[in-house]
Amino acid sequence: MKRSTSPIASMEPLGNDTHMGVTSPPQAPSRSRWRLVLQVGLVALPFLGLAMLLLAPWIFPGPPVGNFSATPPNPVAVGERLVGPVLHTLDARAADTWTFFDFSQGSVVEVLHQFGLDWDLAFQRHKIIVNGGATNPKGQGGILNLGEMPFEEVTEAPANGYIEDTIATISPAGISTENLAIKAWYQYNMLTHLLHPKPHVYIIRTADGKYARMRLVSYYCDGGNASGCFTFEYMYQGNGSLSFVPGPGQ
Repeated sequence: MKRSTSPIASMEPLGNDTHMGVTSPPQAPSRSRWRLVLQVGLVALPFLGLAMLLLAPWIFPGPPVGNFSATPPNPVAVGERLVGPVLHTLDARAADTWTFFDFSQGSVVEVLHQFGLDWDLAFQRHKIIVNGGATNPKGQGGILNLGEMPFEEVTEAPANGYIEDTIATISPAGISTENLAIKAWYQYNMLTHLLHPKPHVYIIRTADGKYARMRLVSYYCDGGNASGCFTFEYMYQGNGSLSFVPGPGQ
């Protein structure tokens, strides 16, 4: 009898690519791996943003804020003459008291209470109010924001449009007031955490109805290490007119 040979038994195992001289292609990274990387990145992103905010003052120090020192108080009546331009720095760092400034004396002044007419502007930290409206109904004070413009180009004060102080909050501790014309006087830099005055010109109507023009220069003193110190440039017209142009005898 002839032996029968099974064709199946003589065949090599299927799929042996090495025997055939063929190499399998490398496997691509699985989708789960990329998904894990994406999830870790999304979780870490807020922490990276927070770190940038905290480190920003050292990484991006920003423009200089000025090296100013508080002007010593020296109240002297200026009379009916035109004064300025004058650069003045006052210390308003205290959070529980106001610092009062009087244009007619060109100085910070001591004030017993807010209901007198012997002051024109008051400063406390970043806040500025005027002697009029809700702060003191007896005062004629108001502020007009002329917006961004060169300080020296303002030669006359407008006759109308002045904003008086209004009530900001009422609480058991008392009533606080604000002036909406100058409330947003600054630009806040989130990277450096510094306040920079907007390049706006403000016309101040004083407590007795006279006029001054003013621009804010800086909010810092002691080499930029202390906030709450206002440096401002101003001209004050003591004769009660709207003009900031020197006339005869001025």
